Amino acid sequence: MPQAPNTQTTRLLQWEDVYSEAELYKAALRVYTKPVFQWRKALFTSTDGRTLYDFAEKGLPRLAAMHQSLEQKTFSFRPAVALHYNFNGKHRTLYVPPWEERIVDLLLYRSLNRRLHAWFSANSYAYRGSRYSLDGCQRRIASVLRTAKAPWYVVKRDIADYFGSVDHGLLLDKLAALVDGQDYLYRLLAQRVRFLYEEQGRLQVATAGIPFGASIACLFANIYLTELDRELESVPGLRYFRYADDLLMLSAKREAAVAAAERLEQQLSRLRLRSKPSHRADLLLGEEPGSQPPFSAARSFRHLGLLFCSGGDVALSRDKLRKIRNLFRFAFRRNRRWRRESEPRRRVQTLVQVAVEVVARAFAMLRSSTTTSSM
Repeated sequence: MPQAPNTQTTRLLQWEDVYSEAELYKAALRVYTKPVFQWRKALFTSTDGRTLYDFAEKGLPRLAAMHQSLEQKTFSFRPAVALHYNFNGKHRTLYVPPWEERIVDLLLYRSLNRRLHAWFSANSYAYRGSRYSLDGCQRRIASVLRTAKAPWYVVKRDIADYFGSVDHGLLLDKLAALVDGQDYLYRLLAQRVRFLYEEQGRLQVATAGIPFGASIACLFANIYLTELDRELESVPGLRYFRYADDLLMLSAKREAAVAAAERLEQQLSRLRLRSKPSHRADLLLGEEPGSQPPFSAARSFRHLGLLFCSGGDVALSRDKLRKIRNLFRFAFRRNRRWRRESEPRRRVQTLVQVAVEVVARAFAMLRSSTTTSSM
């Protein structure tokens, strides 16, 4: 069972510990500002059929009514809409709740993330504030690889369909170790675990998984794996990194790497999860590679979109480099202004302008995603 949050007392968290009207308005402001960078998201509708503009038309009265219901502990989550997408060949079901629910989701995510910050593992980098980020995780991995010239034993795993596989009973048990089970806060969180959604006109209750696309799912994802974090980071001589469901273990000692791989499989089994075979890697990283089964020789490995090399050098992985090239290639194909320019200098200027627009859109999307997760 997970330990209680690291606070001044051992009292379990209650609604009064995380809620205030100011937090509600902060969350609303985050929701309002996201369409500044991705305006199409403001047009998303859920079971109530309202866009963000519909909600904002009477925003202050609606926020006042939300505050009253949250203060009186009568607010309940309405069903989300299940939308199916294909992200780079991967099927994802995105659960889109009404705008009021999105604001409360974000409020819970931000407030509880701050409360549990010291309880979460220092080796968990996703969905955190401060220095915990994708960039921070990548820099830390490269720093560790540069600290020793000896070969590194590398154990790399990815959890298969993680957001869709979380066991509700186990997650509720973990929440009960952190939050007062008789309190309104626990009841709200339980609604988000066994969440309601509509699909093809039918109302359904989720029996497994957490609502991908909702802020609260990011919090649940870290809570569910924190016990696994504790188990792996306790292995002597092991350097451990987790970014969401991507796990990496490094050690200069073969026995430590083997023990970590065994403990990982045991913990995944207890959590009713499994690793993805296609992303499994056991490597011996060095300048002069030599295999030591089950570890195969390698001078580099791909992780989190980067190519990490022996000695700590870092480059873009081939697939990420291809994606970046395609962004510009497709933009040049779509925008034919440069083709109409007969003068070479003007043609180059037009191509540069198209490239600048691609970079601006990419940074806007990046800023939009970090706005949601920042605390």
